[in-house]
Amino acid sequence: MQIDESLLKPEEREIVEDLVVAAVNQAKQRMEEMIAEKMKEATGDLPLPPGFSL
Repeated sequence: MQIDESLLKPEEREIVEDLVVAAVNQAKQRMEEMIAEKMKEATGDLPLPPGFSL
């Protein structure tokens, strides 16, 4: 991913790109945690059978 250089100072481009990647990774992790919590609520915390994963 690259950000249009006309939108920021050239020396800041790499820092901003790193921050965007970190934000996306954090959002993905939070989403996975929320899904796991909702599945736990839906299944009553019952373990999944072998071979099943969510």
